[in-house]
Amino acid sequence: MLPLGDVKEMNQKLIAKCLASASLYGVDNWFQILRRHINFLERPVTSATNAKRWNAYAGYNSEWMAKLIEIKRVYFNYCMTNERTINRNFSGNNKPKPSTPAMRLGLTRKRFTAEDMLSFSLDKIRMDEVYRNKTEHLPSIMNNRF
Repeated sequence: MLPLGDVKEMNQKLIAKCLASASLYGVDNWFQILRRHINFLERPVTSATNAKRWNAYAGYNSEWMAKLIEIKRVYFNYCMTNERTINRNFSGNNKPKPSTPAMRLGLTRKRFTAEDMLSFSLDKIRMDEVYRNKTEHLPSIMNNRF
């Protein structure tokens, strides 16, 4: 656990131990995932003869790169599971259920699909809430008809 704020009241040896064991592995892994999955971010293959040539996959607009990274971040956190890691590290009946990073952090209880993300509408959620509030006072047979 690394300190996120004032460290004056904390044990200095513990702080030093935490900082000594800190790693950029997670950051490096995330950058590697981005480079592999988004063509604009892939490092170009260069040689001595084509070092100054144009790279066809290079992105022109940093605004679009930021949008692609944001889409990948949401997809990674809410859609992609750790199923491959579980299958590699566990066997038999003691396998944990695959989960997304958002599920492991307690932000959601379900895995979303790319279609869920692309068709998300806050207006639809608000309309569902309004409809639910209007039908709460009706008998249960009326609530189940839609």
